[in-house]
Amino acid sequence: MGQSKPTGFFQKFFASQPSDSEGTVIEIGDRFVHHESIERIWVVEKVQDKTVHEYPLVTMHQEGHPDLLKVLSSTALNTGSDYMRCQS
Repeated sequence: MGQSKPTGFFQKFFASQPSDSEGTVIEIGDRFVHHESIERIWVVEKVQDKTVHEYPLVTMHQEGHPDLLKVLSSTALNTGSDYMRCQS
């Protein structure tokens, strides 16, 4: 019978980071736009640790308006259906 091995400490510690639909790691400073309002650019301000959370949250603020915040699951950025990465 096959037994599943428990996840080791180092595997958890070095787990992959959240990434977008293209497989690019989501990092602080990355810029995204919503497909319905491309004139509003959202800048990644904080990314929760993937080793602690299965679906890490990403905090973003609107460019030029640091008081306007959004908190999304990294899954919302991963799918690419609502948000897409800005082309610098």
